[in-house]
Amino acid sequence: MYVRSFLILFLASYCLGTFYDFVVNKDEEARKILTDPRGTDTDMFSKMKSVGDSFELLTKYLRLKNASLMTDSRKLYDRGTPVLLTEVFSTDNLRVYFNWLESDVHYFNYVYNDVLNKWDTFQKVFKNCSMFM
Repeated sequence: MYVRSFLILFLASYCLGTFYDFVVNKDEEARKILTDPRGTDTDMFSKMKSVGDSFELLTKYLRLKNASLMTDSRKLYDRGTPVLLTEVFSTDNLRVYFNWLESDVHYFNYVYNDVLNKWDTFQKVFKNCSMFM
């Protein structure tokens, strides 16, 4: 599964530029939707999940001591917390715009917290691995 995930992310990042560019692009797109809801919530969730999945993938590579994505890992670590996690936004605005039920708000919170947890894990693993790579 992770090989397939990597291939998909690799191909997408190849078309957009580096893996770093891919993550930053998805992060910025998600932030824009959070602050000024447009399009569909499915699109927003997809962008948020792409950011989280990218950090999960980088974490796995770091744990395997695979240096192939170390440059992008370093750049993302140096960039700091993804903007979708630092931006101030209103969940109520999202709920109204996307016509969410309470279950949709819970799902949003789940996806948001998943990205946050994957970012936190990436940071910790990167700090530990960067000393040895």
